Amino acid sequence: MTPEIVHRSLQASPEVRRMRLLTYVVSFLLGLCAMSLLLALFFNDSRVEMTYVLILTPLIVLLVAALVLARRRRLVVASWIVVVCSVVAPWLAILSDPAVLTADVFAFAYLGISVLICAVLLSTAATFGVAGTHLVGLLLAYRLLSARADFNWSTIFLFLITTTMVSAVYSALTRADMKQTNELLDLVRESEAKIRDLALRDPLTGVWNRRFMEETLPRECALAVREGRHVGYVMADLDGFKSINDRFGHLVGDRILLGVAQAILSSLRSSDLVFRYGGDEFLIILPDTDHDSADQALARIRTAVAAFPLPDEMRGEPPIRLTCGLAVSTNAHADSDALLAAADKELYRIKGCK
Repeated sequence: MTPEIVHRSLQASPEVRRMRLLTYVVSFLLGLCAMSLLLALFFNDSRVEMTYVLILTPLIVLLVAALVLARRRRLVVASWIVVVCSVVAPWLAILSDPAVLTADVFAFAYLGISVLICAVLLSTAATFGVAGTHLVGLLLAYRLLSARADFNWSTIFLFLITTTMVSAVYSALTRADMKQTNELLDLVRESEAKIRDLALRDPLTGVWNRRFMEETLPRECALAVREGRHVGYVMADLDGFKSINDRFGHLVGDRILLGVAQAILSSLRSSDLVFRYGGDEFLIILPDTDHDSADQALARIRTAVAAFPLPDEMRGEPPIRLTCGLAVSTNAHADSDALLAAADKELYRIKGCK
């Protein structure tokens, strides 16, 4: 098995795996019903043929319905339909087939199939419930047919009890394995999410990095065009950051970048996006934002950054300030490259005027 197949198998959800298992069981039962119907038509008299046709035809219809429900992810309902069919069908055959009254008790062996199916599809408790139903039925049959001395009742009861115990153990072990597997899958998915998050975030500031920016900008613009709304691009640059690095060192500069990034995030909505564009530059995306709303967002950003507490090494220095270039799309058109270039151009125009 290749690593790609293993990975796809691990990615299959528990619901998908259960749907596949249910599909296999229903397909097996449909094949069994079809074979039984053919055998009944070829090897029995006309009265027995009609009896089996009346039993197997609605059974096949119900199993097909269960297959459709399984495909629609109605797994619990589909499972119970299959189990009920596998419980009722053997008893109908036993009660309607005269061979049972002539000491041919092999039909009782089919009761074990429903117990096994229940163990595969449902819980251990349901398995014991189905087995209990069969035991009650056998006790009633024993009372009604006790005059038949050639019935080996002890073997029949022992067979059903043994099948029940084996099925219950299988059910319990399988569900324990499934629980462990699901927990492992949850850990794998959580680890994958963390790895992806780390790969898309700037390690210093924790905001999104350039890689994620390149994935996101075209998508945000396409969404804005499709829904007919504005989107704002803000290119922000720290004033005098090179001087901070030269005077206080790069460690202090890193703390400034981290604090500024957190200040920007604290002033924005959850739907807004912040990227570290490079060095001391940040790109801020403001979905569903027109010019007036974008100006208000810029005011909040500048206030939050100015209120950011400076490190002890910079005590007495003026507050950190941002220069921001803003570009806002129209309702009908939004191009990520054009908006990025416009925001960058506006940033450097403002910085040139200072």
